[in-house]
Amino acid sequence: MVLGERILIIEDDAALSRMMRLQLEQAGYRVTVCGDGLSGIQSVRDSDPDLILLDILLPDIDGWVVCERLQEITATPIIFATALGSERDVIRGLELGADDYMIKPFSYKELLARVKSALHRARRAAARQQAAGTGGAL
Repeated sequence: MVLGERILIIEDDAALSRMMRLQLEQAGYRVTVCGDGLSGIQSVRDSDPDLILLDILLPDIDGWVVCERLQEITATPIIFATALGSERDVIRGLELGADDYMIKPFSYKELLARVKSALHRARRAAARQQAAGTGGAL
């Protein structure tokens, strides 16, 4: 883990977002929480997080729309963290470009494992892209 990687949680359930924040901060991440989609999109523009945890059922615009808008402005990995767990919902989320899809309730261990995995993939992709830009030399 890169110390202090920045995670943005877009989640309107205050108790759940507080618990996720505490767990992620204990693991060494810097966490920002937004309670609705529009403030989440603005936070991505302002702070360029390393990973986004996104709920679908938000009070202003749904997470599907948020994901589409985020895809237009960032390559940051997105993990849906939502109660919508039908196969149709999971497929829709992945087809929209999310890197992963977690169905609530999920455990602390699952949250950390999925976060670590998504960040690891993002770091590898960035390293490959950087190496390609420098003629392949690492």
